[in-house]
Amino acid sequence: MLSRCIALALTLALIVQPVAAELSANNRYADTVMPTLSEGGKILMMPINNHTLLEPTEQAALQKVLLKKIQGKRLTGRFAKISAEQDLEEYMHLTYIDNAPLADVKLVKQAYVKSIGAGYDLVILPAVIARMHKLSRMGLFADGNRINISGRKNWFVDSKWSGQQPAYSMLLEVYSSQGEWLMTTYGGISVPSYANYKTKTFIRKKDLFKNPSDMAILKEGVAIALKAIFKKIEIEVKER
Repeated sequence: MLSRCIALALTLALIVQPVAAELSANNRYADTVMPTLSEGGKILMMPINNHTLLEPTEQAALQKVLLKKIQGKRLTGRFAKISAEQDLEEYMHLTYIDNAPLADVKLVKQAYVKSIGAGYDLVILPAVIARMHKLSRMGLFADGNRINISGRKNWFVDSKWSGQQPAYSMLLEVYSSQGEWLMTTYGGISVPSYANYKTKTFIRKKDLFKNPSDMAILKEGVAIALKAIFKKIEIEVKER
């Protein structure tokens, strides 16, 4: 359970909530010397805060892809499980995206990560966020990933739609085991709605990652977010 002082600071921080859409889409890095990881380095990933954007099956698919991508870097990754309902609720408040810019929340996160990071090389707080993006013909760019919008018959006849549509992005907040914030990276993973040409409306898909093309977009978005991490953090591979 979060300590009383951490919980109190968290409660105070939740009073003000900036708008998430104003958060910069750029990857952000700490002005510090980044650690070097050895092959097999241990990564602790906390539960994904999906901000109620994903269904359970979609959350499971994302978690599986993220873990597999981490392991593909020759690292040892595992997801932490928070069993107690109150602890999980506090964690979700702690990682609520609208509170991310608040100084008090930043300090709380650092203290929290330090309390759980022993024995790991990195701790990652993952989340799924929604951002509005400008439509460009039949798709949009979401945090480094070009995503085409699927649609019903005749959708491709009308490719001049304008305006904005939401897309979901993977957010990875990376800390050292001592609670030092190192970076926050992003990768677009889905446009959750398909276009209905007849009614000129967008409708939420029943399963975001069921189709192979949607799964490919998910994998690419996660890869983009991870690539931004390991662009700064080197992995020393053992000689065979």
